[in-house]
Amino acid sequence: MELKDYPNDPTITFIVENTPKDAVFLNSSYLYHPASLAGRKIYMGWPYFAWSAGYDTYTRKEKIEEIFNSQNKLSTCNLLKSENINYLTTQDTSNDKDFPDINLAFFENNFVSVHKTNNLNIYNVDLSCIK
Repeated sequence: MELKDYPNDPTITFIVENTPKDAVFLNSSYLYHPASLAGRKIYMGWPYFAWSAGYDTYTRKEKIEEIFNSQNKLSTCNLLKSENINYLTTQDTSNDKDFPDINLAFFENNFVSVHKTNNLNIYNVDLSCIK
């Protein structure tokens, strides 16, 4: 398996060069997520690691599912802000049994994309959730 890093991956490069070092990403996959590889915080990594350290991964997973399956922008923005999430990524997760399906159309129609590749989209929460 080939795993590109900074500066060889355009998404990682975008994150390194365009987001604050303390930014928190709601990640749309667990392993080798570009935000994590760029040195940014992700909302939840592989659940077993955090769970085995005593963290409440069940509640966090429920919040992830609520956000990614949302149909309501206001409630999604409120939850993203209450969880201190600065960016979120989306991608097709329909073949990932460990990750919830993402309502891709909802985010494409309601959130501000700041970077897009063939399989991953990055949205800025602050730009998207202006009141």
